[in-house]
Amino acid sequence: MNLYAYAGNNPISYDDPFGLCPDSLKSKGSCPGGLSDKEYDVVEKAAKEHLKQLARNRILTALQTGKIRGTSFLHQEKGSEEAHVSALQPSVIRLNRSQSGFEGEHFSSFDLDSRSLAHVLAHEDRHVQQLQNISPYLRLVGGTSGNYDALQKDADAYADVNMMDK
Repeated sequence: MNLYAYAGNNPISYDDPFGLCPDSLKSKGSCPGGLSDKEYDVVEKAAKEHLKQLARNRILTALQTGKIRGTSFLHQEKGSEEAHVSALQPSVIRLNRSQSGFEGEHFSSFDLDSRSLAHVLAHEDRHVQQLQNISPYLRLVGGTSGNYDALQKDADAYADVNMMDK
């Protein structure tokens, strides 16, 4: 089997190693972001039920184009276990799958309540927007590290503003 072709000639954006992708989303044997049925549905539900139109549309577009992915990663700081945007792939939101987190805790973004996940998605989407405004060189050499707190506050404010009322 040609695994490169299986992933639609784009193994960075697409994979479906366990055949869990909804049939309606499969394209050339691949699934956007490599999310399972359940993960895809959880993200879609959170965006549709809790985000205002602009943020909802950005998240749903990212979801449908494989820019929201499930991954496993370990962070050393409490509160950083949910998701992240990498300077190497600034247009991709990575949501944590069950993996050891701070002090050995197990955590999965997909287990958050729908409203909390929507907030995380909007927050990370703001980081995507922030990184698009920074040169690739500065992203690679950590040119945003001095502004970390300001970027986090901005992302939190963006997420707060884009949440629908309860």
